[in-house]
Amino acid sequence: MILKKFLWLIPFGCFAAGYGIALFLFRAETLPTPSVVGLPLTSAVKILSEQGIGVRISARKPSLDVPEGTVLIQSPAAGQSIKTHQTAFLVIAEQPPLPTAPSFLTLSRDAIEKEAAQHRISVTFSDIPHAAPAGTCCAQFPAPGQPLTKSAMIIYCAEKQTKLVIWPSFIGKSIGEILPWLEALNIRFEITSDSSCYSDKKQLLLAPIVDQQPRTGTIINTDPGKLPTVLLHIP
Repeated sequence: MILKKFLWLIPFGCFAAGYGIALFLFRAETLPTPSVVGLPLTSAVKILSEQGIGVRISARKPSLDVPEGTVLIQSPAAGQSIKTHQTAFLVIAEQPPLPTAPSFLTLSRDAIEKEAAQHRISVTFSDIPHAAPAGTCCAQFPAPGQPLTKSAMIIYCAEKQTKLVIWPSFIGKSIGEILPWLEALNIRFEITSDSSCYSDKKQLLLAPIVDQQPRTGTIINTDPGKLPTVLLHIP
């Protein structure tokens, strides 16, 4: 009768014994955490896995000092106790996003140089024909918002608009008729003749032009310093 009173304890005793045996057989081993800081992630995972330690990436931190995927921080720290089958948390490096090209469009050279210096960007200027105001940026490479890989940009500025004219015909006109037009444009000219009878200035001004250089229809740049010397031939 006394034994029957304690039979209800048997299941609890079996459970406690089984738990104790399982705890003894499957107890986790404690070991110092290996040092993996500074190693590539693949190497760190291999070292920790060989010790029976799980791995989880807890964060990624932008860094220019080490290659992408390098372990920057580990928890637990190297040498601290950890049990097998527990997890080590790693913070690994990643490449920071590339800076993007600012917009210099419509800015003058001086404004571009100042802003580029603030961003530590080296700029190279190139003048191109464009309808934009002279000396202002009309294009750039890289384009605004595009990745800036070398901290250097090419800036294209609109060059001063060149005035072009189609050279007219002076044939049949007198020297006196075209002289005011040539002088108004500060065009240099020379008069040649097959005769030496034009000692009198009035005769010279009335002499008809029979040939000319540049030829009729030639496109001429009228910018100062680029005007040609006009050759006028009279009989």
